[in-house]
Amino acid sequence: MVGTGLVTIPWAYSQSGIALGIILTIVAFIISFTTQYFIMAAAGKDIDYTETLKKTFGKNGWYFGMVLFIIMLTIPILIFFQLLSQFLYPIILVCIELKTGANIEINFDMDFSGFSYSYTCFIVFIYLFILTARRDMSIFIKINTFGVLFTMIIIVYIITVGI
Repeated sequence: MVGTGLVTIPWAYSQSGIALGIILTIVAFIISFTTQYFIMAAAGKDIDYTETLKKTFGKNGWYFGMVLFIIMLTIPILIFFQLLSQFLYPIILVCIELKTGANIEINFDMDFSGFSYSYTCFIVFIYLFILTARRDMSIFIKINTFGVLFTMIIIVYIITVGI
């Protein structure tokens, strides 16, 4: 899974230097690999993380683990929503400018007097709500098949910016 943090790797390398950047990348890899190894060893033959939680910590531990999982999943969802709104707002402003000819200044403050970033957040929320309320998920499966292609585009972008 490739997150938005991957895009900051070239900046992190430019700030830390190539030697320290490589060392920090290796240390992060060792920590991630060790954590994954311990999780896999604890899971054993369990098919799902929830089964491991229930087996290891009982019913109360399972509830606690699920609440923590939901809380931790909420943060990336909020960041994704924020990114969608921030990317869509200037695009909508350009469309308005092309249609009306009015020059609208980008303003990320909370303002409901005219079209603003706040309305863009409502637009994104309504669109995502309608999109996720669908019962037929085949479109998501079709979009997901392009995941490898988009991941390769991101990797090429990072390498290009890094060089």
